[in-house]
Amino acid sequence: MCFGDGIQYTTGCIFGKGNIRKQPHGKLAFTLIEKVSGRAVRVSYKPTLQKQISATSFAQKCAAGIYPNEIPESDGASQPDLGCGGRDCC
Repeated sequence: MCFGDGIQYTTGCIFGKGNIRKQPHGKLAFTLIEKVSGRAVRVSYKPTLQKQISATSFAQKCAAGIYPNEIPESDGASQPDLGCGGRDCC
């Protein structure tokens, strides 16, 4: 699973419905669009978290070529502190 898969899964926005766009602006980000009203929001992760994300067991196994569905859920349990001050910001 990649960032785009997570966005699609959690929001219900998918490329096929045309309510999500990936535009080549040099960032890992997506634009989510409410087609009826035309309202949109741009979603990205904090680049400052890249080191913490890369240090997780899950990310290391993915980088080693292990498919996400072959990695035990317990290896995904160690999530980096996202700096949300204890609130759910994701």
